[in-house]
Amino acid sequence: MVYGAENFSSVNYLELESKLKDIHSKQGVLGKFWNNVKEFTTFGKSEKDCEKMLEKYKSGYISFEEAVGYIEDFEKKQENTVDLLTNIATGIGAIAYVTATAGTGPIGWTTALLGAPVGALIKSGANLLDRATNEVQRDALDVKEIAHDVVSGAVTGMTSAVSSGIFKGRASGQINFATSVKNGIKCGLSCGAISGSSSYLTDVVLDEDKEFNTADLLNSTASNALISGAVGGVIGGAACNNVIHSGIFSKVNRNNLAQAFGEDSFLSSSRKVLSNKVKNVTENLKTNFA
Repeated sequence: MVYGAENFSSVNYLELESKLKDIHSKQGVLGKFWNNVKEFTTFGKSEKDCEKMLEKYKSGYISFEEAVGYIEDFEKKQENTVDLLTNIATGIGAIAYVTATAGTGPIGWTTALLGAPVGALIKSGANLLDRATNEVQRDALDVKEIAHDVVSGAVTGMTSAVSSGIFKGRASGQINFATSVKNGIKCGLSCGAISGSSSYLTDVVLDEDKEFNTADLLNSTASNALISGAVGGVIGGAACNNVIHSGIFSKVNRNNLAQAFGEDSFLSSSRKVLSNKVKNVTENLKTNFA
């Protein structure tokens, strides 16, 4: 729809321009990385797309409301992706540390407590680096942001460790590709769901300007779970592959792949749900992270 020249307001244009500059200044190394990926692949909203929206508004092709909505949506998706990347790094780091510490023994809540300080350190460190590389003065030492990262990182680190089952079977000397992938997916799903929900709830508690929204909570939980589940499956398969090629185990029973997935009631239920919702989930991810 073409609105015409009368739709343009220099005051509103300056407001849009200022808002986009403010978003750009807040982008650290992680935010810039994701924006560059989108500009290179043309997948999702990027900063260049927002600049084009400014020109469309200036030419009268879109309204002020459409332009500001587009830019705010870009900002939200950038924030969601940075949080997702740090959650994944936190979960992986905590799992690696606790697994190495526990050896072949079981990982219960007591052992998983070791993942709390590791998770807090990784998430606060990652976000500290992101803020330190943006253009906002003294943003890196924001006490509120550091407190949020420490709390959500500790929760993510501990829950990731206790739900980890990637190396299940090491004690008995029996490990196979199917079990490793299955356990990796299970771990990723549960870790992602918990990290997504805990991160969102921590934001609501520590940020007085953020109001609780059930839809946002569910979205954060589901999106983190799905992506972390995929990452967990890859890690599980890679871990098994490394163990096999190191000579510790000489044989991998890949014939048990279908059986291993079929016997797991949790994954069976998940597959049924995902098979019915796969299109919605895909669109949801594109909507919230692209």
